[in-house]
Amino acid sequence: MIKENNITHNQLNNLLYSAKADSDPIDNQMKAASEYLAAQKESSEEKKNEIYKEDIYDITDEEFTELCGRIPIDIEAVLHFGENDRPEDVDCSTGAMTKCIIYRNINALFAAEHEHTFFELVFVWKGVLIHHSNNGVHEIKEGEFTLVPPGIKHRVKSKYEDGIIINILIPNEMFQTVLFELLRISHPLAQYIRKCLAGDTNEGPFFFSSERLKPELKKIIKAMVFEYYNSGNRPMIINGFLSQFFGVVINEKYEKNEDYIISVMEYINDNYQDAALGELSKKIGYNEAYLSRLIKKETGKTFSQLVRQARIAYAQTILVQNDTPVQEVGELVGYYDYAGFARAFEKETGVKPAEYRRNYQEKRPE
Repeated sequence: MIKENNITHNQLNNLLYSAKADSDPIDNQMKAASEYLAAQKESSEEKKNEIYKEDIYDITDEEFTELCGRIPIDIEAVLHFGENDRPEDVDCSTGAMTKCIIYRNINALFAAEHEHTFFELVFVWKGVLIHHSNNGVHEIKEGEFTLVPPGIKHRVKSKYEDGIIINILIPNEMFQTVLFELLRISHPLAQYIRKCLAGDTNEGPFFFSSERLKPELKKIIKAMVFEYYNSGNRPMIINGFLSQFFGVVINEKYEKNEDYIISVMEYINDNYQDAALGELSKKIGYNEAYLSRLIKKETGKTFSQLVRQARIAYAQTILVQNDTPVQEVGELVGYYDYAGFARAFEKETGVKPAEYRRNYQEKRPE
């Protein structure tokens, strides 16, 4: 039964969207929600229409969407969260350190910037999530997730009104107990979590994307949320789903690194003017720092060196094929400072751009 200080996700979301919540502080939004809830008490209580399944994996997408709309939101808890920009483990675990908290992101609310002492798994089951953190703004699409470690300031919002964004708050101790065995595996995510537990969060949140794993991850999340809200929230079963989720990701059999290097080179060739390691890492599904080391190991060059190499190769082609002014050539390949372009060109070819063109013209047969 929904508590008196609870309002369903759909009720709160509709209210906030209609009130253009972006322009109001969180306390004003929640005050409006409280007034709405008080008015609703006068009407008859809506039945929950429980969904029963022998196998919770059998819940349909339509049933899951309906269930997510009925997820209760504790207004007092949201107010507490808005007033405390650094929630503690106790806020997510309610005193039980092996218990995580699962809730649906309030679509209409752009959360205030905050950090916490626990991990937060943010999974996009439907729609797109806008995620702001210390390493920029990211769009996380359906079937993708980010893991935000302790101590990282961030804020999020669903891009679409009907998005379904699931937030799972995971106490640190859960990785040191229930999920410990998974962290022994040599995988970018396992390495990342180990570093975060040791206090190193300089790399920012971890972003993961895999088209191949998307259906399986969505299925696990769907079953986990169903269990949490519709079957009594049995912690050991929730822990099992969480282990399964991370196990699917960490035990994924990646193709050989060479295949990823091909993807790296294709990305650079297609985006040499404004190629960015952060964007590439998200496309491939590798942590940025890990991908940087992998590129260096497999090619002997850094990402920046490979980008410079591609830019200068295109510049060489332009210089010998037409009479475009040398400074404009630099701009065409991504250099907006001629001195920087000239230095990079000379580093790759041994000569300045104008000299390279002149040498080619002198050697070209009449």
